[in-house]
Amino acid sequence: MIKYFPNYLYSPAVKQAFGLIDEAINHQVKYFAYTSGNRGGEKSSWGNETPVPHSRTKHHIERYLSEQINNSKTPTKWTIFSGTMFYENLEPTFSIKVFMSAYKDTLGSHKICQ
Repeated sequence: MIKYFPNYLYSPAVKQAFGLIDEAINHQVKYFAYTSGNRGGEKSSWGNETPVPHSRTKHHIERYLSEQINNSKTPTKWTIFSGTMFYENLEPTFSIKVFMSAYKDTLGSHKICQ
């Protein structure tokens, strides 16, 4: 079953996701949608493993999803949603205002959405 990314075999998120992907393929699920996180856009995300543990885990799950489905004869199609922020980041609390100010300072003129 899990033959890629041996350093992450002990992560419950990876084990669960790989198992779910395998079962979706085995049962010929029509469409598989996965929620991930943005790591630099479409071109950068596939090669950007990132040093952030949670995002690195997502990267390995995305790669497994794409490789398993693309290399099988399953009719399953897939989509990965790569959000850049959460709805909770829009709450009018002081901590969120500090976060959003830091976000704005970091992004400068770059857009978070296309």
